[in-house]
Amino acid sequence: MLLQVKGLTKSYYSEVEEFKILKGIDFEIEEGDFLSIMGPSGSGKSTLMHILGALDKPTKGRYYLNDHSVDSMDDAALSKIRNQEIGFVFQAFHLIPQNTVLENVLLPSHYGQNDEVSIETAKKLLQAIGLGERLNFRPSQLSGGQCQRVAIARSLLNNPSIIMADEPTGNLDSKTGNDIMAILQYLNRQGKTIIMVTHEHDIAQHTKQVMFLKDGLVDRFEKVTDQVQAETNLNFSLKDIFGTSN
Repeated sequence: MLLQVKGLTKSYYSEVEEFKILKGIDFEIEEGDFLSIMGPSGSGKSTLMHILGALDKPTKGRYYLNDHSVDSMDDAALSKIRNQEIGFVFQAFHLIPQNTVLENVLLPSHYGQNDEVSIETAKKLLQAIGLGERLNFRPSQLSGGQCQRVAIARSLLNNPSIIMADEPTGNLDSKTGNDIMAILQYLNRQGKTIIMVTHEHDIAQHTKQVMFLKDGLVDRFEKVTDQVQAETNLNFSLKDIFGTSN
């Protein structure tokens, strides 16, 4: 099992009160899954995503990634997990405005990587997703969809096991959002495990299963029986880029 969560809780505290956000979450994700997380505002989606992404720690409970107990790791180990095992794609892209496209994709490479290898990998990734001619552009010179493609390339640079996407289509029109989902589906078919938060039911239908949260608990799981397949003209292999399939 790639990822396991057992009895996960998360609370925040004021001087007089405890605010319980997650109240005992249990679930498992197998390698190669494509899971979307849905739920109303305040249900705990973002909090759960932060914990799964090793950006925050649970108050109680266990979180295992590749049989390693992430919840008990120190900050240095969590940083390594974030850099090597998990790639992030955010609604707001989080690109550095003054950096070029290539420089933005290279941001994860500072953590003990070979610079020449990382540059070559970044160029291959950008070429693969259709931005090979825009290596020296700035984010302000790109469309929203192109910015999200840069973010996807950045998330892949260190060949992580999991891509975590937090509302990746939230700032995009429906056609561009479908283009982004086509890329994520393409990556999933090549073996990447993807966990995605979304509030859009039509976007969730591009995934393999949906986990619904309500009031800090798992309300239900639903298999997507008629998965929407977004059309794409992508034609690249992660094995060719990294020398391995995932």
